[in-house]
Amino acid sequence: MDNLDKKLLYEQIDYFQLQRHDFLNYFQVIKGYIQLNMPEKALDYLDQTITELVPQQLIYKISQKTLIAILLGLFFRLRMKGVNMSIDIPQEMREDEYRQNNWQEEYAEQFYG
Repeated sequence: MDNLDKKLLYEQIDYFQLQRHDFLNYFQVIKGYIQLNMPEKALDYLDQTITELVPQQLIYKISQKTLIAILLGLFFRLRMKGVNMSIDIPQEMREDEYRQNNWQEEYAEQFYG
């Protein structure tokens, strides 16, 4: 495992812990709304939460794993600072052929860097 991959792996573990904590909070808020007989509030909160996760879902559609890890790191760092991220992934970047024909590992070092 090279140095960049190791850094990205450790970052992803940290972000996973953060996301796990956030999800537990989301569930507690939704449960509270339901217990207070406020289903509309629960649904609104759920919709808001789903909207916040859209950029993360789009990042996972990229076919190159290192680039996914780099962009997810950016997503979480921005989110921790209260900055919303939007991303548009071209269809060709979602296909394995793109990764095989266009990606070079040096790109990761430069992009992360």
